[in-house]
Formats: sequence, structure tokens, C-alpha cells
Amino acid sequence: MRVRQDTGEVISRRKSPKKEELWSVFDRLVRASGLLSLRGLVMELVSIEMEEIRAVLEEPVRRGRFLRSYATIDRNLIAVRESREFSSPADWLSLLPENDDGYWTSASLGNAAGMGIGQARKLLYTFCRAGFLRQIPSEDRAKRYEPAQPSGVKPD
Repeated sequence: MRVRQDTGEVISRRKSPKKEELWSVFDRLVRASGLLSLRGLVMELVSIEMEEIRAVLEEPVRRGRFLRSYATIDRNLIAVRESREFSSPADWLSLLPENDDGYWTSASLGNAAGMGIGQARKLLYTFCRAGFLRQIPSEDRAKRYEPAQPSGVKPD
């Protein structure tokens, strides 16, 4: 919502075109994948709807790299849509859909979960770095991942 700086009158209102999903969190977690395997860490992901109130400025101001013709005055929480808590590797692995092959590739995960291949690649990379998945040999160029064995457990 845009408001006039001097009077506070609402000038315009529009919905943001940016739509985040649960998978979007892996854009950030890909850089902090080691945190997911820390003992005692509980992460809660909350999907919200919010409103940002902006004041139109008379003269544009440089914020970062670009000139901005507005200033953010306030942000209001409108609704909490969903909340999920993750405290163990099993919680994180529950995000992966069932797979008959016993392994996932970026393409198979993307198709099964309804996300893009790039997003699936970030998720698989993050889980592999966190120790939830391990990369297995492949005949083709696609990287394959399977669930990692819990520490101290030997496969039969």
C-alpha cells in the first residue's frame, strides 16, 4: 500500500507478484546446510501474509544500488497460513515424496514434488551437505542421492 507522506492518505494498493513456497527456504539454507544437522536445533518455517506500507517521497533516495521513490514505513502481519517444525533428520526427509527407485535425482524429485529442477537440486545438495542423504554412483551424468545410514548403523 502506498500512502502520501504528508497526509497519510492511501494512494494505491496492490498485491505483490512474489509468491514464496516451502521450497523457497532452500534458496537460503543451501548456504547454511551444516546447521540442519546440529543436535538440539529446532527450526520452524512459517508461511505468512503481510502488508507493507510505503510512503511516496518527493525526491527519490538511493537505497543500496537503486533510487527508490518510496520509504517503507511499516509492515503488518495479516495472517499466518501454515507453520511446520523441523527438529530431526526424519522431519526434513519427510519433505521428500516416496520414490520406487530408492534414489532421487533433481529431475525425479522436481517432477514428484511439483517444483523446478533447480529448486530440487538445491534441496538435494542441502540434504547431502547436512548428512541426511548421500550421493551414489551413477551411469549417466545425473547425480543420484539416497538416504544416508544413521551413524553407527551398518547396512545388511
